[in-house]
Amino acid sequence: MPDILPGRYGRTMRFPTKQALAWLLVCASVTGCSAEIISSTSSGIWIREPLFGTGAPEKVAADYCRSLGKAAAAEGDFLTRRSIRPIHVYRCKDAEPAAGQ
Repeated sequence: MPDILPGRYGRTMRFPTKQALAWLLVCASVTGCSAEIISSTSSGIWIREPLFGTGAPEKVAADYCRSLGKAAAAEGDFLTRRSIRPIHVYRCKDAEPAAGQ
């Protein structure tokens, strides 16, 4: 019966397996680390949450709405059938005037 356990318990992993794992790691690290803007208008923005990493959707929404002279307000989030990453919805509302103005 052949050894099927990798490493010190049997034969080591072959080159194609190592190469495939390396490509998987590279692809996952490139595509899943930042929040993705799905759609945006002057009244709001839809953002897909990053797979892993620190691309905070609320910061992306705040920056986008600030560029329009507005403030971001969370409206909700949902999942689609084809994705495991939630989509966050933010509305760009007119910025509140500062106190004392």
